[in-house]
Amino acid sequence: MLILVVGCKPSQKNSLSEEGDSVEMKYSALLNIQQCEGYVYVQLTDPWDSTRVLHSYVLVDKDVELPAQLPEGDVVRTPLTNSVVYTSVHCSLINQLGAYDAIK
Repeated sequence: MLILVVGCKPSQKNSLSEEGDSVEMKYSALLNIQQCEGYVYVQLTDPWDSTRVLHSYVLVDKDVELPAQLPEGDVVRTPLTNSVVYTSVHCSLINQLGAYDAIK
């Protein structure tokens, strides 16, 4: 009986909004991006539990006012001008993008 109760817990599903257009990802199954009016909504899915969202981001342009109704997630004003990078692999990728000066 205990196994049945534990196994029947409700799962947390990816809750992408229905108001935006989904961006098709060719190589990533764990990254969901949705273009909405005034912002971009990004969800990272847990690789060990595909029903669980690890983190959500709401990307909003720096030059516009924040929309009144935003989904749950960390608001990031874009484009980014500075970043903290912890590995040399990521530093080299940012260097290839021509944004090496943005690493702080």
